Amino acid sequence: MKFRVFGPGCKANRYDARRLAALLSSAGWQEADPQGPVDLAVVFGCVVTGTAEAKTRRLVGKALSDASRVVVAGCAGRMWKDCPEPCTITPERDAVAIAHMLGIPDVDAPVATGSSDRTRAVIKVQEGCPAGCSYCIVPKVRPGSVSVAPEAILAEAKAAAANGVPEIVITGVHTGLYGADIEGAPDLAALLSMMLKTLAGYPVRIRLSSVEPMEVTAALVEVMAGSAGRIAPFVHLPLQSGDNEVLKNMNRPYSVEDYMETVNNVRSAMPLAGIGMDVMVGFPGETDEAFENTLQVVYEIQPVRVHVFTYSERPGTAAAEMEGSVSARERRERSHAADATARSASMAYAVSMTGRTVEVIPEGDALESGYTGEYASIIAARPFSGGGLRKAVVLSAAEAGQFPAATVLVEEA
Repeated sequence: MKFRVFGPGCKANRYDARRLAALLSSAGWQEADPQGPVDLAVVFGCVVTGTAEAKTRRLVGKALSDASRVVVAGCAGRMWKDCPEPCTITPERDAVAIAHMLGIPDVDAPVATGSSDRTRAVIKVQEGCPAGCSYCIVPKVRPGSVSVAPEAILAEAKAAAANGVPEIVITGVHTGLYGADIEGAPDLAALLSMMLKTLAGYPVRIRLSSVEPMEVTAALVEVMAGSAGRIAPFVHLPLQSGDNEVLKNMNRPYSVEDYMETVNNVRSAMPLAGIGMDVMVGFPGETDEAFENTLQVVYEIQPVRVHVFTYSERPGTAAAEMEGSVSARERRERSHAADATARSASMAYAVSMTGRTVEVIPEGDALESGYTGEYASIIAARPFSGGGLRKAVVLSAAEAGQFPAATVLVEEA
């Protein structure tokens, strides 16, 4: 039996897809190449925006042309009511439950084994989002918050490290809520402290994925700052807008001032930390002044990378019914302008890295590219002598070949 699993969208989707693929492989199924006929295709579909859902539908359509059976799971599986035969929909989010639905007997759930080049393993520690952002459908399709037991996370992390993966990425749908639903469970800061102890002696770096600004606690910053680089000095903080009125309409639970205070707290403890951002442009009611406020915040912070999203109406959300729609042309123009500002800001951050000794994980067969702990992309002046965590000196900075980040030229230390 040949299969193919797709996990477009967020890291949580990709984790679920890899986990199911590992379960199917352990049951004797054969994972197929990207092209050609298969017996089964499973799509963990993303519907977070109208654009994302359209991409998911195209992906399902392609799967239907290649597979004898197609299963739609993930957010699409909880939202869609039907799809063309031989497609079936399941609301299940857990890979083990989906495997059972496919008739696979109980098998041990596999641990994270990393990406195809074995450079990182993603571990999902939390599922679901109870927030109420006016543009987002996720709370309706993944309601609540469910945390993974800490012992399961630690076992998975240790197995990944023992397997030689140099970086472990901690992710979730709303990662900052980790532990809130389990009485006596550690919060995110305590979980990271436990991971540091569990992984002591392994040459592995821990990276924290996106965390909401109001959930970056003093304890979390302290653990990161005190880890001597074992936790990557990088925090991805979704901004969405640099204008308080737009943030209010988005139903985001912080102000621009709150956001800046979080960034200042992070950089007070880790002055050289990289900051990642999400920015949404063209939200209903976003005026020219509001958009300029966003650009000002982006440039002031000088993030290492920015993901610019163009707002698209998501039926079923409050924002889709709001007045003050921004024209498609204006959305495109603002997206281009935000990209340009983000390039300039990330370039300024990259230039500030010149002369610093950083820790990188070289990737690819030639070991000539990769990322620093701060999440700056690198190009090596000459190939690294080996993989895994390596020390390097930043020689210079240059604009990357593709958005969203500048690139630093490094030499192995």
